[in-house]
Amino acid sequence: MSIGTTTRRRFGGRIPRSSTVLAAVMAAGLTLGGGAALAQSATPGASPAASPVASAVSCQAPQVPAGTPAAMAEAPGMEMGTPAATPMASPVAAPTAPTGTDVTDQATIDMVEGAVRNLYACFDSGNYTGTAALMTDAYRQAQFGTTNLYTVAAQLEQLGAFAKFSNEQFHGVQQLSGGNYAVDYQVTFGKQVFHYVWVLVPADKYLMVDQEYELTPTTDQDMATVGVQAATDSSEYAYDVSPAEIAALPAIMIHGTNAGKMEHEIIMFQVPDGYDAKNIANLDPTKMSSEGISFVGQLFLPVGEQGDMLLEGLTPGTYVIACFIQAPDGQSHAAKGMIATITVTPPATVEVPNVVASPAASPVATPAS
Repeated sequence: MSIGTTTRRRFGGRIPRSSTVLAAVMAAGLTLGGGAALAQSATPGASPAASPVASAVSCQAPQVPAGTPAAMAEAPGMEMGTPAATPMASPVAAPTAPTGTDVTDQATIDMVEGAVRNLYACFDSGNYTGTAALMTDAYRQAQFGTTNLYTVAAQLEQLGAFAKFSNEQFHGVQQLSGGNYAVDYQVTFGKQVFHYVWVLVPADKYLMVDQEYELTPTTDQDMATVGVQAATDSSEYAYDVSPAEIAALPAIMIHGTNAGKMEHEIIMFQVPDGYDAKNIANLDPTKMSSEGISFVGQLFLPVGEQGDMLLEGLTPGTYVIACFIQAPDGQSHAAKGMIATITVTPPATVEVPNVVASPAASPVATPAS
């Protein structure tokens, strides 16, 4: 999930239901108060050389005054902590990322890649206001349904309870008009790999994310596939998983299909051995770590559609998938039984024949005459 896309839809009112790494995984379930929004303009004009570079480890973000999240009426889809909260506003963006001229200057490449790393460093360090301040108004509105920096920061803080971003892999940087840049990269959240193009615009001494486009993630690792059908012949609130047990490989693809009459999702967690999968319906994100539960990945499935969730680095163990979307009666789909278990076993061992024969069987060299 992207910091933006992951937040657009929420898991049980706590974590989003759709997928783009910056917005999708952001969480709701917030206690919102009144307060004026801080407008962050993205006026180009600063020297790109002043942006954070790839070697930056600590978060570098604009200084912003103290503030509070927007009042409820200002933040669509942000009802307080109720599992019944409606999805946040969907982003309005062109389906195809803009293209420009390939950048070959290494200093510029380092600068642009460094801006991406810096934003994730802010998130991973817990500086959620700084993370939100590195986004333009347009990005915050498209991905979070509000321009209010503090409302976005509150969502990011909820997302931080689930996992951190890691393993940024860059595929290229392009120069766009107006001094803007497009950067193609992949990033991991939990165990899930996401592929994005971000449009970055210069503002003051920073490059700020202004637009986001989701692409299909790729991997060069050995991979196995697990098929998950949401909704079965017997129940709208069930999964059909095949195979339900799979040997660990460097990469595993979850191929999801929604055969039902409602939207569904696949949210995956690794749980301790012996864990009662039914308990996931009442998951408290703040207690996940103490209960030995870790977030793995998330896939949203509109009615009649299918999608893929690329996971890397799954270790042998027990994994639970669930759907936390709310049913018409107010219960989550998980509470109605939409939960399933996937077991990852140790990698298969290959029997290597003993090609070293016993000494008695070894040929004996014939002395030369």
